[in-house]
Amino acid sequence: MKDLVVRLSALDPDSGAAVRVIAYFDQLVDARAGLATIVRGAAPWMLATLHAVATSASLRAAATALRVHHSTLQDRIVHAERLLGWSVREPAGQFRLHLALVLRRLRHQPAG
Repeated sequence: MKDLVVRLSALDPDSGAAVRVIAYFDQLVDARAGLATIVRGAAPWMLATLHAVATSASLRAAATALRVHHSTLQDRIVHAERLLGWSVREPAGQFRLHLALVLRRLRHQPAG
């Protein structure tokens, strides 16, 4: 977390709001401590599916990118929403999904 704060401060000296958002997401992760295990074990497709949903123009395009039938994608989305506790199909949920994926990428990006 400290490393991320340093990187954000280098980009924007007034990064306090961004740090608070990241801390909020960290709290969400802590609150759902078993989610990572569930995702890896029961839903290993979840991250790729959420990324495709977030970056595709439509659900059919996301299904094509994942090489699954659109009804399979619908089932995966329902399952993911149940695990996440919020809808990725509503505008607020789409924003939250984009933000979560960007923050994940920032956390896993090597410093330098």
